[in-house]
Amino acid sequence: MINENAIPRCSKICCRTRRCFAPGDVYYSALVEEPEGIVRLDFSPEAWREEQKKRCADHCGGQSAMIGWWKAVLPAQDDKKVRLAPNDILFNLFDQWLGDEEKGEYLYILSLLMVRRRLLRMERGDGESANEMTVYAPRREISYVIPIQKIADERISELQETFARLIFPAP
Repeated sequence: MINENAIPRCSKICCRTRRCFAPGDVYYSALVEEPEGIVRLDFSPEAWREEQKKRCADHCGGQSAMIGWWKAVLPAQDDKKVRLAPNDILFNLFDQWLGDEEKGEYLYILSLLMVRRRLLRMERGDGESANEMTVYAPRREISYVIPIQKIADERISELQETFARLIFPAP
C-alpha cells in the first residue's frame, strides 16, 4: 500500500505544457511507477487527453506503469478546507451499517474513508477472501470483516450525494 504522505501535493503546473493552473482549473493527476520510485504527474485536461491517446497507442510499451489517476479542481486560496463529520458520527454510521446487507456499498466506502482518516487500519485476516477486507479499530480494539463491493458507475452519483449529506456538515 502507498503511504499517502509520500505522495506530493499538486505542482499547480502541467507536466507537459508547463502551463500554471489557476484557482478553479480542472486538472488530472497520475501516480506513475518509475525506477526511482512513485512519481506524481499533474496534467491540464488537453495534455491529459493526449497522454491517454499516447498510452492507448503504445499499450504502455516502454512507459512507466500508471498506478492510478484522478480528476480534481484547483481550489481558490480563500476556499475553506472541507470538514468531515466528527469521528464519533462516523463510528455511529459504521455501527448502523455493519451487518445491513442493503447498506453494503455505503459500509465499504465508509470503511475506506475511515482507513484514510486513520480511524481504522487495514489488516490481513486469517480466512480473508478476495471478496472481503479486514479492518482494525484501535480505538475499540476490535477487528471487522467488511465485504468488498463492486460499485456500478450509475450508482456513484447517488452514493456521493448520500455521503455529502451524511458526513460533510452544512456550513
